[in-house]
Amino acid sequence: MNKKEKKLIGALIGLAKACNVHLKTENTDGIIIKSLASIFPLEENGEELLQRVREEKLAVAPDCATCFAPCGNTDEYNLDELQASGISETVRDLKFQLLNVSHEIASGMVSYTINSTEENISLLYKALCVVSYDVDEERVQTVLKELQRNIIKGEKQTDEYYLFVSLIPQISFYFLH
Repeated sequence: MNKKEKKLIGALIGLAKACNVHLKTENTDGIIIKSLASIFPLEENGEELLQRVREEKLAVAPDCATCFAPCGNTDEYNLDELQASGISETVRDLKFQLLNVSHEIASGMVSYTINSTEENISLLYKALCVVSYDVDEERVQTVLKELQRNIIKGEKQTDEYYLFVSLIPQISFYFLH
């Protein structure tokens, strides 16, 4: 993972955490999904995405930028802390898996192979937050399993939808004739 990818992920984590205590805007979900989908490998527009994420966090939590007593809840996360901190290698690896699976889900949402349900979007926020939290292996595994279940469930729902949509012309023809 390169420096730009780490910065963008850190900013996304800060935005997701800001949404835990502040209301998100109508743009927040789209920015998180598009940015997560674009991370691995980060495309040429990485700086533009980073700027959009930071601007969105400012829109979600405007007072945090000028707070006289910052709590740190909306700070951008430094992914290097995963390497340097005293967490176990297993937990660190699980957190990187969380990021990879979140990327897969967001990519699926962008390409319409996974439904952008409120449940799936909430799981992306949850996964981003868990990466920055000091939690045990069991907690990280629980969120990872939730994400993986939703990938399978989301792909199945999308397949069923496309099967139904593909049958509409045939059904219409049958009823019209």
